[in-house]
Amino acid sequence: LINKCRYLNVLILYQNQFTNLGAGLLMSELKKHPRIKILDLSWNLIGTNLTDEIPTLDELIKANKNPNNHFDNAYLNEIKYTLQFRKNNSTSPERIGSFVSYFTTQLCELFHNKDIELLHLDISYNNINTLDGKAISEHIKDNHTILGIHVDGNDMYVSLDRKSGSAGMP
Repeated sequence: LINKCRYLNVLILYQNQFTNLGAGLLMSELKKHPRIKILDLSWNLIGTNLTDEIPTLDELIKANKNPNNHFDNAYLNEIKYTLQFRKNNSTSPERIGSFVSYFTTQLCELFHNKDIELLHLDISYNNINTLDGKAISEHIKDNHTILGIHVDGNDMYVSLDRKSGSAGMP
């Protein structure tokens, strides 16, 4: 649907059930829409620390039943991605902190795209973890087009550094 909207200016998708992978795919498509001004993804399930349950064998079989079904494939990819996230963050202390979620990676790329005119971003109440919050903070520092960003309900906050005028993390 996003591919078909050539002049997308505002996208409000709050209170859905977008997961990290789904929101990341959305971000990767939004990079093709330089006119996007307002993006609201609040109250979704984007935070990677929301996916604590390991899928059952029945869930994996159900997800892999029809390889042509886009929704089943997305569900299977979400399961694989969640397992990979857990594996990368639990193997050793030095690996913890080195893995940023797919959504965060795509959002940070959106911040660096000089053609994007994003003015307002709401990612509040998605249970985004500290790791992703720090990455978002680092990548938004050089973005001078965003006028408002809402992050309540996550392991992060926005504070204005009076010297540099940039967002920060604790």
